[in-house]
Amino acid sequence: MLRICWRRFAPESRVDLSVTTALASGRMSSTQANVSDPTEREIAASRRAEREHSEALARLSAAREETTRAEREVFAIQEEEKQLRADLARVGEDRAKALELSAQKTGEMTAMEAAIAGLETVPAPHAFRPSRPTARRAPNGTSSARGAGPRRRRSRLTAAGPTPPPAAWPSSPSR
Repeated sequence: MLRICWRRFAPESRVDLSVTTALASGRMSSTQANVSDPTEREIAASRRAEREHSEALARLSAAREETTRAEREVFAIQEEEKQLRADLARVGEDRAKALELSAQKTGEMTAMEAAIAGLETVPAPHAFRPSRPTARRAPNGTSSARGAGPRRRRSRLTAAGPTPPPAAWPSSPSR
């Protein structure tokens, strides 16, 4: 804003005009001009107030933008906190289920080991019999009755002839 002070065409008015123009263009500050005119001082104060006001508005706008950004960030962090708490609760439940299943499996394994230990202490009936019957020879070279197969036993009995009935047996009339 250019303000021209036309007083009478006196030489000092030309100086006032050049000082006012320099102040308006920003080439000179009010302290440099050393203006003694009250109007010029008012104009300089008004411009200073406008500058301070516009700087204050710029700071206010920046502060509002920063506040809005911070509020958005707080909201995002709160949402993340909710998600993390939900995940933590879910993981806690999964861990509790895993511990329960682990305890159950441990109990089953303990019972299974006890059953196996009980079976190991009882002798198995097949442990006393050989898996395949073998003919055992007596020290004199003959086969014993225990090791002989049923066919050999039968042939030995038939070769010796019929066995007489023991005396305690009643004799049968049909013979």
